[in-house]
Amino acid sequence: MLHTHIPKEKRRRVWFPCKNQVKTHRDIVFVNQKYQDHQRNNQDVVEVIVNHPHQEPEHEEQETPENQKLAESESEMSDEEEDESIHDSLPKSREESEQEQDPVQQDTYSLRDRSKIRNPERFANISILNAEPESFEEATSSGNSEHWKQAMDEEIQSLKQNQTWTLVEPPKNQQFIDNRWVYKIKRNEDGSVQKYKARLVARGFRQVAGVDYNETFSPVTKFDSIRMILCVAVSEKLILRQFDVKTAFLYGNIDEILYMQQPDGYQDGTKRVCKLNRSLYGLKQASRCWNQRFTSVLSRLGLHPTNADVCVFTNGDPKNQLILAIHIDDGLIAASRQSEIDKLLQELHQEFEITSNPVGTYLGLQIKRMDDGSIFLHQKVYAENVVQRFRMEHANSVKIPADQHHQMDPEMHTNEDKAAKRIVKYLKGTINHGLYFPVKQGGHVYAFSDADYAGDVISRKSTTGVVVKLGTAIIAWKSTRQKIVTLSTTEAEYVAACQTVKELIWLKLLLSELANFEDFKATLHVDNESAINLIKNPEFHQRSKHMDVRYHFIRDKYIMGEFNLVHVSSKQQQADILTKPLPRVAFEDQRRVLNVRDIKDIDEHHVQTAGSS
Repeated sequence: MLHTHIPKEKRRRVWFPCKNQVKTHRDIVFVNQKYQDHQRNNQDVVEVIVNHPHQEPEHEEQETPENQKLAESESEMSDEEEDESIHDSLPKSREESEQEQDPVQQDTYSLRDRSKIRNPERFANISILNAEPESFEEATSSGNSEHWKQAMDEEIQSLKQNQTWTLVEPPKNQQFIDNRWVYKIKRNEDGSVQKYKARLVARGFRQVAGVDYNETFSPVTKFDSIRMILCVAVSEKLILRQFDVKTAFLYGNIDEILYMQQPDGYQDGTKRVCKLNRSLYGLKQASRCWNQRFTSVLSRLGLHPTNADVCVFTNGDPKNQLILAIHIDDGLIAASRQSEIDKLLQELHQEFEITSNPVGTYLGLQIKRMDDGSIFLHQKVYAENVVQRFRMEHANSVKIPADQHHQMDPEMHTNEDKAAKRIVKYLKGTINHGLYFPVKQGGHVYAFSDADYAGDVISRKSTTGVVVKLGTAIIAWKSTRQKIVTLSTTEAEYVAACQTVKELIWLKLLLSELANFEDFKATLHVDNESAINLIKNPEFHQRSKHMDVRYHFIRDKYIMGEFNLVHVSSKQQQADILTKPLPRVAFEDQRRVLNVRDIKDIDEHHVQTAGSS
C-alpha cells in the first residue's frame, strides 16, 4: 500500500495494489501488529495516529510482510466496511489518542526554552547609543546615575531661581497635575557625549480645557522667512548672530491657578503641592505664555513684529538696520553693526539666561558664510542621519530622485517602498548639496508657476509647482497636488498661478519690511498663453465659468499692479522640476538654475577667485 499527501488539502491519496485502486481519505491508521492478531483481539492493536495531515511525510512507508497482508485484507473489504473500520478506530479526542498511543511511537516534538532566546548582538550598539532612561527609577539605577543626578540638580536649581512654584498645602476639590523627568543625551557631531540633560515636564494632557487653560496657539518663524533674512543679510552685508534662551518656557507667566505634585527625588516629606507661578514644560499654554513674554520684552526694547511674520522683528531704522527672528527659544539676529548686536544681547541677558554664538547651525540648517559675504545653506548632518536611520550607508547612489517611467498605482500593485528608497539613495549622493546665496542679487523677486495636468493617475488631479527667488537665490518653493480636478491645461495652469501669486505677494510684503530696495519689482512667469490671457482678461467664458471665485483672486491682484506677468518657454520654466520626474540631463540643468550647488564646487570657485585677486 502506498500513500501520499494531497497539496492544499487535508487528505491523503492511498493506492491499493490488489484492486489497483486509488482512494482518498482524511485520516489513515497504520496497524503494526499482525493482521491475524488484529482479527482475534482488536484491543491488542497498537495504533499510530498521524495527527498532521497537512504536512508532507518525511519518508515513504516501507512495506513489510505484515503490511502486505494487511493491504491484501483491506483490499477485500468493501468501501463501507473500510470507512467504518477506519473511523471507528480513530480516537475522539487528543487526550484519548495520547493515552492509547505507544509512548515510543508518538509523534512528539521538543520545543526549545523560549526564555533563552535573546536579541541578536547587532542590536547591542543601538541600545548603547540610545541609552536614555525612560523613568526616574531607571536613571537613578543606571551606570550614569551620577551624571543624571547632576543634570536633575541643575534643573531644580534653575526652577528655584525662576520661582516657578510655591509649596502650599493641598486645597480641597482641586485637581493636581503630576509630572515626570525627561532625559536626553546631547551629542557632538562625532557621536561623543556633550552633555546630559534632564527636564521636568508637567503632564499637560491631564489639563481640562476651559479650566486649566484657554488659548494655546503660539506662532513660530517660517523657514521662508529665515531664508529671506539670510538673503537680505547677503545683499545688505549684515552681520549674523544666533542665540538660545535656556529654559525659555519657565519665563512665561500663567493666568490660571494650577497645582502640581512634587517631582520625584525632590519631595520634602510632606503632603504639600506645588502652586505654579510660571509656566512649565508640558503645560498646554506654556509655549504661548513664553511667546507673549518675549514679545513684550522686545517691544520694550524698540523691536516690533512685521506684518508678514509676527516672529520676525525689526527696529524700523533703514540706516542702522536690526532684524531678529525667534523660533520658540532659538533666535537669529542680523544687524549692520556688531555694537547693535552686543547691545541687544546684553539687554536680553538682563531678562533671560541666554547663550550666543556665531551663526553655524540654526534650526537644523547649516549656514556657512563665505569670505565675500555669500552664504551656503545645507543640511548635511540631517541627510546623513536619514541615510543611517534606514541603514543605506552602503547603498549605491542615484542621479535623480524619481524615475519618470515609474507610476505608483495600488491597483497595479506597484512598490512604493522602491520609490522611497530611491529618494534616500538620491539623498546619499547629494549630501554635500545646498542652496547658494550669491552677493549680487538685487531687489527683484521672480516667481515661476507650472502645472502637470492630471498627473495623478488615480484622482486625475494636477500637480502645482511654485518657485520664488530673490535675484538668483531661491527663497520659497512648493510642490502640491491641486485640491480640485481641472478640466483643461489652461485651468490647471490658472490654479497654479493663483497659488504662486499668494506666495509672491506675501514674500513681497516681508521683503519690503526687511530691506529698502530702490528698484523693487515682482514678476510672475507662466508657460501657458491661454492662462496668461485668462489672467489679464475674463476670456473663454464658456470654459471658465465653472471656476471658483477664489481662483480669480489673481486677476484682481494683476489689475492692481501687484506683479508683472511674463510668458516663458517650457524649457526655461524653473518650476517644472517640482511637477513631475524629469530625465537626468534636464533635472541637473534645472537644479543648477535654482542655485543648488555642491559645497566642493563653491569652495573651489572661491579659492580661484581669491587666487586671481
